[in-house]
Amino acid sequence: MGAHNEKRFTCTKCGKNFDKSGNFKRHVKNHSSMKPYRCSQCKQCFHQKSNLDRHMKHHDNLKSFECKQCNKGFTTAWGLKLHERIHTESKPHKCSVCEKRFRQSSHLQQHKRIHSEQKPFKCNKCDLSFNQSSNLQQHIKELHDFTEHPHGCSQCQRKFSRASYLQIHQRIHSGVKPFRCEHCNRPFRFLSSPYRHCKKH
Repeated sequence: MGAHNEKRFTCTKCGKNFDKSGNFKRHVKNHSSMKPYRCSQCKQCFHQKSNLDRHMKHHDNLKSFECKQCNKGFTTAWGLKLHERIHTESKPHKCSVCEKRFRQSSHLQQHKRIHSEQKPFKCNKCDLSFNQSSNLQQHIKELHDFTEHPHGCSQCQRKFSRASYLQIHQRIHSGVKPFRCEHCNRPFRFLSSPYRHCKKH
């Protein structure tokens, strides 16, 4: 009996063991860059057919999981479970620093970056970084996307989406530094600069 339960297939990538060849082969596909199963509607590709089938439910709008309180439908049981926390006000994920609570673990992870000052989303057009992807996208739209920037600098032709951004930019040309470090009185051009500088004191 023990021989039948022996896990004979070992993944060389992660070390996970499998007792069935089919399960092992499906797992190996997750490490491969090959995604042979393509959605016919949005062209997104998947390692396994089961993942494609689950994805297709979003296009087919098959919302078979229904909330008993508001009758809102969801394509997955997990989606329904997350939604039900709105009615119960359940927020099981708590920040260990400030004790703020969240419904989803992903929201807590985003929040933790405020305390750690971790900013993994870096702008590829300047040196600024952000703790949330949405803040980076907003930054790019307002400062680097020149398609809708009516406010142009008369000295370097750079354009901005808002007049206030243009005024901030013009300090580079004028040399004005209205912000100072409260410890050493060093002047800075931008509001965020003395904040970063003060950490050195």
